[in-house]
Amino acid sequence: MNFVLSNSKFMDKLILHIQFDSTEKQPDADLLARYSHDMIDSLEKSFVPEYIKSINSGMEESKMSEMYDIIFENLPLFLSEEDYPKMDSLIQRQNVSKTIENAYKTLVSPIGLGAKKYLKKERENSLPKGMKFWSFDCKLGQSEETATVVPQLELMSSIDEMVENKITTIYVEMTAKAVAALDDKG
Repeated sequence: MNFVLSNSKFMDKLILHIQFDSTEKQPDADLLARYSHDMIDSLEKSFVPEYIKSINSGMEESKMSEMYDIIFENLPLFLSEEDYPKMDSLIQRQNVSKTIENAYKTLVSPIGLGAKKYLKKERENSLPKGMKFWSFDCKLGQSEETATVVPQLELMSSIDEMVENKITTIYVEMTAKAVAALDDKG
């Protein structure tokens, strides 16, 4: 164990794991992302630069995969006798169902976050001459073939509804278009 830790270069790092209170019913992924971003900004501005070499808000996929491989290959070395009864309880049918449901929510929550980031980024693009703002044509469904037009203002709530209905495949299409002005229909 000491060999793994000392050779993984984790010893010269401070790792922070930010999460919501487990009692919160519907965690807001945007709020968590904003908090993380604000904390990084605060650290970068408040500390003397020689104390912080760099701040990474995530781990490179190759490094994460390498660490998982080390842990997986040496798992018995990381476990104690108390861990085995807990593992047995986790593989009981009712616990597996609960874990899968929680994992599903965790996996699909980035869909809405990614859509919001895309919309924000596209709105920052320069507008063509004579155009007033960016609008988006949106489609949503379980596949490209079944996707239907969704008003931009309803996109996020429609994604949330699909997640709540445990739809396992979600297709989102957003096409930016520059608009000169709103027509009479709004």
